[in-house]
Amino acid sequence: LGWAWAWPLNRRILYNRASADPQGNPWDPKRQLLKWDGTKWTGWDIPDYSAAPPGSGVGPFIMQQEGMGRLFALDKMAEGPFPEHYEPFETPLGTNPLHPNVISNPAARIFKDDAEALGKADKFP
Repeated sequence: LGWAWAWPLNRRILYNRASADPQGNPWDPKRQLLKWDGTKWTGWDIPDYSAAPPGSGVGPFIMQQEGMGRLFALDKMAEGPFPEHYEPFETPLGTNPLHPNVISNPAARIFKDDAEALGKADKFP
């Protein structure tokens, strides 16, 4: 594709194994990222997990012990059972679609002079 090298291991998309079903077939064949061809993983990206074949018990979410994604995180986060989403300070959206009253992380602090230098949503290209 003519892209520059990406760290680590030249991967483009983290957890890219989640783009294929448990048998290694892409969920969306029109936008195939990775596919198990019977002997190895093939596609546009470097697998973000061990090259274990489908059915070996290796899940796509390599940073979780069970290899699965989590919607609920009952004992993993101090903020509550659900993972939270905040927009970055320089969001092009100008709002947080999930929480219109709280755009950025309320625990994050920024100096006044730095805040004045941040870009605004209406100035985003």
